[in-house]
Amino acid sequence: MSVKHSLPIIGNSLEANDPAEFDSITPHDSAIRSQSRSGITLRTLGRAPRFLWAIGRHRLKGDVGPHSLTHTTTFKCNYHCKEICDSPLVHRAMQKKPNGHDLTTEEIRDIYRQLPSMDYVRFTGGEPTLRKDFIELSHLAETHLRPIIIHMTTNASLPERVIQFAEERPRHVPLDLMISIDGIDEKHCQSRHNRFAFERCMETLKALSGRQKELKTNIRVNQTVADSQGIEHYRKLHQMLKPFQVRHQIVMAYNASATYAVERDKSYAPSREELFTPVGKFENTELDAFFNEVKADIRSELSGPERWIQQYYLDGIRERMLRNEPSPNPTCVALSSHLRIFPNGDIPTCQFNSHVVGNLRLQSFRDVWNSDLRKTQFEWVKGCAGCWAGCEVQPSAAYTGDLLLHQLRS
Repeated sequence: MSVKHSLPIIGNSLEANDPAEFDSITPHDSAIRSQSRSGITLRTLGRAPRFLWAIGRHRLKGDVGPHSLTHTTTFKCNYHCKEICDSPLVHRAMQKKPNGHDLTTEEIRDIYRQLPSMDYVRFTGGEPTLRKDFIELSHLAETHLRPIIIHMTTNASLPERVIQFAEERPRHVPLDLMISIDGIDEKHCQSRHNRFAFERCMETLKALSGRQKELKTNIRVNQTVADSQGIEHYRKLHQMLKPFQVRHQIVMAYNASATYAVERDKSYAPSREELFTPVGKFENTELDAFFNEVKADIRSELSGPERWIQQYYLDGIRERMLRNEPSPNPTCVALSSHLRIFPNGDIPTCQFNSHVVGNLRLQSFRDVWNSDLRKTQFEWVKGCAGCWAGCEVQPSAAYTGDLLLHQLRS
């Protein structure tokens, strides 16, 4: 049995690495696939030197190979979300995005075989459970990427499939399951343009919340706050979720994202003059009170790294929305420690820049990563003013060490 090693990228090239790291990867045998909690602990400890090395490289503005993966497995979705599909930047429904058909299971297997080990693998969409192979993808990730955590973001429109994923994915790898809810009852249903949307979310929570320990699953409800009504719904939803013992977190809706925009080679990145542009309008007084309320909930209900991460996001969004100040502002790790793959194999720059640096359906990962286009876009990343979208912020905070430094400063 051949063993896959971490990818020690030095500078801007992969050429110093043994090509066999990419070509000799074979599926792990059943003993490895069924490893216990202690196996994941050893895997985590074994990654520590690479993690520390990445922090050092990023703090010196150096280039680093990917350590975390966000795989948008499909743009297809069975809802029509107001803040995405009705955006003036999106001219067609996501399922009609002109980017080519989704990668097949075998194409994804071939791509994963080429990638280095990933600490964190995130499946998202569209709605990832609409793929027939959505469970198989988690096993491919475990076999070839050996993650410490698997994450799935879902609208929970198909409760039976979400439950099936929790039960049948590699159970020894912790699952971070994030359910998107915009408010309670009609608020969420109107946002998703489906009258059963909230009911299905609650059905999923009722089925899985009491099984979190058994299924080694951490359930989080992610609420997108787009307007003042969303603030009021935070309070109602927070109380409703307490009996389920699931985490409730917020993100503030921004008005543009390159991920769901049809146009190629566009940048919607924030500028220093306007670091965060929300979808809706808020009064500073209501935002300040809201952020204080969320902060109190975080401090009373969370602990350890989970508290650090949520507090970090909250501090950053407060500074940007109330004072237009970039604090905290870690070095971005997009196109370095954080790799994104689109449904057709495209590798985009980041969530706010739709420039594609290559396509893994047509090119090898090595060729894409060594390309001048990837290096050019990585230079763009280093010069960006810095966004504040959670899925970009979290890897940047972790792989630069800024998350820990922020806690020490607080």
